[in-house]
Amino acid sequence: MALFRKMLRFSGRVDEQMCAQLLSELQDDDGLLTRERFAPMKRLLSAGDAAFLRAQGNPRQARRINRDHRKAYQAYLKELGYQARRQRVLRKLAMSGTRNWDVRADLQKTLQCESVLLYLRWLGWKRFLGISVDGAAIEECLAILVPEFRSISQAT
Repeated sequence: MALFRKMLRFSGRVDEQMCAQLLSELQDDDGLLTRERFAPMKRLLSAGDAAFLRAQGNPRQARRINRDHRKAYQAYLKELGYQARRQRVLRKLAMSGTRNWDVRADLQKTLQCESVLLYLRWLGWKRFLGISVDGAAIEECLAILVPEFRSISQAT
C-alpha cells in the first residue's frame, strides 16, 4: 500500500522510466505478479483428494477437505483479484505518465479482467457444488489476468 501512496503522490510527474522502475519493484515483491503463485488454484478445484478419502472410508474427512479447499480457493481468488486490480492501476498510471491514455483499451482490459474473475468464481462454485471442472480453464484465466512481465519500453 505504501508503494501506491508513493505513486499517487508523484502521479503528476510520472515518466516512463519511473513506471518501469515501479513495475520492476512489484515484480520482485515476492513474485506477486507471477502465475506460479496462483498455480495451487488448479489443484484446489480437483476432486481427487476427496475421492481418495471417500474410497478409504473417510467421508467426514472428505467433507472437511472439501471445505478447506473451498476456503483456500476463495482466499487465492481474493488475492488474485487484488493483484489484477493493482496491476490495472499501474497500467493506468503508466499510460497517464507517458501521456498515452487509451480509454478504449483501458475499458477493454477492465471488462476482460473482471469477466475472468467472475468466471473463476463460477468455476469454484461449480466444483464445490459437485460438478467437475477442467483445470485447464484455470491456466487460461491466469494467462489473461497475470501476463508475463514486460517493461514499459517493450510494451510500447
